[in-house]
Amino acid sequence: MIEATDREAPGVTISAPVRADRLLSPVDWAVFAYLAYVPLIILIFGRPLGSYTPIFITNALVASLVWMIVRYFPLGRNRISDIIRLIYPALLFGYFYTQTGALINLVYPEFFDPWFVTWEAGILGTNPTVWLDRNFLAAPSALWVTELLSLSYFSYYIMFPATLIPLLALRRNKLIQEILTASLITFAVSFNLFWFFPLEGPRWHFADVYIHDITGAVFRPLVDFVIAKGAVHGGCMPSTHTGVALVVLVYLFREYRTWFWAGLPLVVGIGAGAVYGRFHYVTDIIAGAAIAALCVWFTIRCYPRWTARSE
Repeated sequence: MIEATDREAPGVTISAPVRADRLLSPVDWAVFAYLAYVPLIILIFGRPLGSYTPIFITNALVASLVWMIVRYFPLGRNRISDIIRLIYPALLFGYFYTQTGALINLVYPEFFDPWFVTWEAGILGTNPTVWLDRNFLAAPSALWVTELLSLSYFSYYIMFPATLIPLLALRRNKLIQEILTASLITFAVSFNLFWFFPLEGPRWHFADVYIHDITGAVFRPLVDFVIAKGAVHGGCMPSTHTGVALVVLVYLFREYRTWFWAGLPLVVGIGAGAVYGRFHYVTDIIAGAAIAALCVWFTIRCYPRWTARSE
């Protein structure tokens, strides 16, 4: 076993070749599985296959890069090696998300929003974003609510660094890998719904219905900038922002209760801000939270067995 404890002493060296099943941690296996799964799902549903050639090539290149990281930056060699090995999965999350933009209509050529919004309105009585547009956004207090919820929504983008950096400093290597494993599983399950239940979301579906723009002084423009640069058209159901933020929050509850209480209002604000900002329907938030809860439960239940195989 390369890593004997959660808080390792630096300076351990590897003196003999390590078998692949012991070299790979659960998050490494999850990364390789997802990189292989995407081409497989394309082979089943993607037509014409030639249009997906870039994905086949880039996933193969990324898999090769990951193997090099796993092989040449083992945990326990030195602190730099540890950091590279621990954080690389988090750096891939953006790549995986961006890749879904070319796969949103892989299975179905149309979005399901027209009948979905009718179904949700039948339960809620209205569409919340349309109701807010008609009844709240013109009020003077809307600016402050917009800024507060935009700040909460934007906190998603700093939640991972704000969690991982202290854990790196504390040398909680196993905890970092378990959090990333649960997060990747949550992403993978969510991305399947992107493809099999494509929704474009309120900001696209109701674009011609809204009367007011959502404006703010600082944080709303910042959110708009990030969305314009990194969001994909589609990928609405479920809310991965809510899901992955909840994954982090659950682990903070288990390990660092003070951090949990600090993060709780931000995670609630991420879900509320996603609806208020017209990025998601209410059902997306509920689905994202439910998927995250199941994936965390599954990871916590199975992780001891997974790690035992690499010992």
